[in-house]
Amino acid sequence: LEMIGMHIGAYKTLIEENHAANPQPARQAMYDDPLMSRLRGKKTFEWLLDFAARERDRCAVTRVQKTTRMCEFVLDQLAKLFLLLLTQTGFDPARHQLPAHLAFDSLVDSHAAEIMEAFQFASAHEANMARSLLFEKSDVVNEVAWTNLKDRVSSGEKMATSDVEMLLHQLEVPAERKDASLLIASYLSRPVFRRRPARSDPLHSRLWETDTIDYLLDLAMTEHKECDRAGGCGDDDNDFLGGITDTLILLASDADVHVDKGDATLAEINLLGYLAARGDDLLVLGQHRIDAVKARGHLEGVEMAISQVEILQSILRGRFGVRQVVQDLLELVSMATVVVLASLYVWKRRAPAHERAARELQDDL
Repeated sequence: LEMIGMHIGAYKTLIEENHAANPQPARQAMYDDPLMSRLRGKKTFEWLLDFAARERDRCAVTRVQKTTRMCEFVLDQLAKLFLLLLTQTGFDPARHQLPAHLAFDSLVDSHAAEIMEAFQFASAHEANMARSLLFEKSDVVNEVAWTNLKDRVSSGEKMATSDVEMLLHQLEVPAERKDASLLIASYLSRPVFRRRPARSDPLHSRLWETDTIDYLLDLAMTEHKECDRAGGCGDDDNDFLGGITDTLILLASDADVHVDKGDATLAEINLLGYLAARGDDLLVLGQHRIDAVKARGHLEGVEMAISQVEILQSILRGRFGVRQVVQDLLELVSMATVVVLASLYVWKRRAPAHERAARELQDDL
């Protein structure tokens, strides 16, 4: 810890001397440092958090003066170390645009409360700095991270969970929501997702949740109604709505294909049912999409939009019928359960009507 303390002291001096004029050299030096690089890793960072928690617990019960002084030194150095690590969040040297540069930000965000506990015995100034870095992140950092995400997805990379959270957040930022909705639709349109369910993809997993579907539909319907009251939408607003509409149609269409092939996830089957329940809103957005493309005079785009809405209508009507849906559901449960369910069904069908009525009355009671 004394060696780490010397390390920390050197960086602290570097930051204090250069931060006001130009913080880049200090952040770059820490980024390149082997110790800091190791500590930014998930396994080591979480170990450091656990170590700090154990030290706080051990120091809380000590009554030996010498040990108390050592505890104060250890906890002080740990707080300073966490503060240096926090200064590296949002740092992407030379715009490398690699997921690893944003993974540390996500790691820090997920442990924010535990990190703040490390500052229980730190100075008020250090605790305030940590709180600011954790909870008052600048728009510049967000802008860099958002630009990196767009570039990475456009180049064909998959999304991480932290990317999904940022992407959904950007849907509510007026200047960014158009790009966010179009980015989601573009990502979902990759052929690999149509061939088979994206079981491990964080964006699909989030979009299969009914809460997320409600969020997207409510967001889009609110904008659609505002456009109606204003007598029309601007191009950016139409693109925003178009991106959300395309996203929902792609989700429904892919789920439909996977159900047809017999490899749909239970989440996808549930999704189709939920989309059908909100089918009126979906079709309103589909018609808005058609009208917006018509207003721009894109004839090919109009044909494509109409075709997409027709596909959506077919899906919402239940093209496969009840029998196919039941078959797909049965494939997701064990054969033993199927046999039990079938036996109970046959037994109830064969029983006299008055016996069935008595049993149903008993069940109700």
